[in-house]
Amino acid sequence: MSGSETSGEPPPARDVLRLRGLTKKFAGIAALDSVDLCVQAGEVHALLGHNGSGKSTLIKTLAGYHAPEPGSVMEFDGKPVELPLVPGRFRELGIAFVHQDLALVPSLTVFENMRILDWSTRGGRIRWKDEHDRVRADLAALGVDVDPDATVAELSQGERALIAVARAASDLGLAGAGPGRQSSGLLVLDEPTVFLSEAGRERLFALVHRVAALGAGVLFVSHDLDEVLENTDVVTVLRDGKVVGNKATSATTHDELVQLIIGRAELPTVRRSSRSSDTSVVARVESVSGGATPLEDVSFEIHSGEILGVTGLLGSGFNELPYLLFGGASADVEGRVVIDGKTLRLAGVRPAKAIDFGLALIPSNRPRDGGILTLPVADNIMMLSLDKCRTGMRLSTRRITEAAAVQTETFDVKPRDARAQYGRLSGGNQQKALVAKWLLREPRLLLLDEPTQGVDVGARHQIVEQLRKLCKAGGAVMYCSADHAELAEVCHRVLIFRRGRLVRTLIGDEVDKELITRECIGVADRRPQGE
Repeated sequence: MSGSETSGEPPPARDVLRLRGLTKKFAGIAALDSVDLCVQAGEVHALLGHNGSGKSTLIKTLAGYHAPEPGSVMEFDGKPVELPLVPGRFRELGIAFVHQDLALVPSLTVFENMRILDWSTRGGRIRWKDEHDRVRADLAALGVDVDPDATVAELSQGERALIAVARAASDLGLAGAGPGRQSSGLLVLDEPTVFLSEAGRERLFALVHRVAALGAGVLFVSHDLDEVLENTDVVTVLRDGKVVGNKATSATTHDELVQLIIGRAELPTVRRSSRSSDTSVVARVESVSGGATPLEDVSFEIHSGEILGVTGLLGSGFNELPYLLFGGASADVEGRVVIDGKTLRLAGVRPAKAIDFGLALIPSNRPRDGGILTLPVADNIMMLSLDKCRTGMRLSTRRITEAAAVQTETFDVKPRDARAQYGRLSGGNQQKALVAKWLLREPRLLLLDEPTQGVDVGARHQIVEQLRKLCKAGGAVMYCSADHAELAEVCHRVLIFRRGRLVRTLIGDEVDKELITRECIGVADRRPQGE
């Protein structure tokens, strides 16, 4: 036995990843500003920060997606690494990623997903029995009790997360590492727990700690401070691209982390809302349950002329709400929406029926769900209002183009050519065209999911002004966003969701960026011990 084993002292710490002065700029603005970070073998290291703090940029730099500025330094297992990383280099170094979407193929089996990037061959042929045996051995070594022959589509979300982590550990060669064997590698977990139940999270973290015990370093990105405090060894906090805190998790508290994340600890002064109490109700959302998170018994009202913000952490379910109300989600849903006295039952509802009831939805994924990229701008704007473009019983192409041209002028869609292909427009102009399409329907309630995501400042202002015009005309807007500063600027009230439940409504001067952030991470629910 070595001296350290005889004396009971732990072996000296070994750095798996060390970053020095990591800097990345976009258009001259630093998304990462001289970041220093060290992750050691056997350590679960949390990386925290609010949206836009630089976490995603750092992860993408490790993956070789972003090239850092000259002077940035990276060492892996004590050896210098040339930057920027070329695509795929992270695998050679021994870095594996598990992202929020898990990157599994639902139609393939667990076995196929585990080996999809790393089939071994002999004589030019895959030896299927050997491959199956290896996957079974890897899962057993990691304590993952899942049938390798089951398709991923059959698994629960928690089991899928376990398979994603097990695959990453196998890629790093950790699954075959026996007790006491010093393994290498870095496992990067980019918010893989957001869609998991409490039981699913517990199983995942048991696996993560097992991976760390085999000698890997784990870099864990999360917004959930409770799971960070319970499951990590070290925490680093980014704010505006800079490291503002780095300490042992055991040496910090929930409130200290909140202060580091948002930059201050004091709550803003709260005053009563100045909105009129007799504002008429446009819509009542009653007892809505369902979705992937799922939502549980959500009820609230939206008033005429109101922009109602809806937010929470990733995985809280807030961004599922518009799709459940509109019939745009495949998950089972219960509940109803009452609009101007008419009741829309949500079980089995389809978008066409929701539109007839006065609902409209602008989704977050414009290319996939919002418009048809290969059609002209005119067709995208007018596709729901073709009754305005008829000549007798026939549609008039000329009238479609002329009507769309009026909308491109009104909504400042550029280029000012209704015949231009929609897919060639910038993100901001695509979004303005979608707003034009839906406002032509004169909806009673417009549902928005991340309406200014990927939109420049000028277009953002124009879109918000159009929303305010809808409100002045007596309509209402439900504005779902993770951008707390934007919610504070735009909304009259903000609903806060945590783990599928509506937990707080902020009104009037309570609609403040910092208070929204604190409510989302649950700081307002905490009281000093003894109270």
